[in-house]
Amino acid sequence: MRKAIVLLAGLALGSCGDDDVECEADSCTDGFFLTLGGSSAESGIWTVRVNVGGEEVTCVTELPLQDGEDDTAAECSNPAVTLSPGPGNSLGTLFVFGTAETISIVVERDGAEIAREVFRPDYEAIRAAEDCPVACRQAEATLQLPPTFP
Repeated sequence: MRKAIVLLAGLALGSCGDDDVECEADSCTDGFFLTLGGSSAESGIWTVRVNVGGEEVTCVTELPLQDGEDDTAAECSNPAVTLSPGPGNSLGTLFVFGTAETISIVVERDGAEIAREVFRPDYEAIRAAEDCPVACRQAEATLQLPPTFP
């Protein structure tokens, strides 16, 4: 997933190897990718609470997605956090912009807490192309959600 973001950013700005386009500081984005797996495809109102540096951001979506809904189906209270649907009508991937040292996540389905975890991301340098002098810092993890069948 993170490579896709870097690739898309590189395509939007031109490749770093082009003579006409230099690598730009915004050719990739610092951030933390969290894949939400397991029971995240179950029907219901899903809330993901993200605490970064004492600030809580809330993302809410209802599964299954309705026809025509896409990556904007989850509403987050701050644009520094996004929640993109995954395959099979699952919650998919949470992205937190920046390089926070600690990120706390709480996942709820229909108001009941089903998972809580604190992440301390180990960021690595990612480049849009090998010859780019500019690198962004990204990390990724997976949070397996337990079954929540009523």
